[in-house]
Amino acid sequence: TRPESIAMQSTAFLEPSEIIRDVLIVEPDPDRQTELSRVLALPGRRIVGTSSADGAYSLVHAHRPDAIFVAPGLETVSSLKLCADLRHLCPESLIVCIQDEDDSAPLYEIAPYDLQLSYGEIAVLPIG
Repeated sequence: TRPESIAMQSTAFLEPSEIIRDVLIVEPDPDRQTELSRVLALPGRRIVGTSSADGAYSLVHAHRPDAIFVAPGLETVSSLKLCADLRHLCPESLIVCIQDEDDSAPLYEIAPYDLQLSYGEIAVLPIG
């Protein structure tokens, strides 16, 4: 069995030190992008979605979001490469690398993202 995600054991979700107001979702599947937007929506929070790495690069050049969710399955670049690029462009942003529930890839100790969560884990995050 897959070990429980390190991110869900983190205390960062218990008492967040900063409010996340601007969120970028990079998700190639329009239905999943819509679902992620619904799950992450809060009053006053701005959520912008794109289905491509090129769209993500354009959006972060225009405005640095507080949090970026990067899904697997992008056409032109791996999600890990995009996370690395976004970490360079947005060093202050929280970067979440999304993995499929059936993905057995190991959790990295040193990675270009802050959290690695599955779609299921994102769906049950505490509000805010």
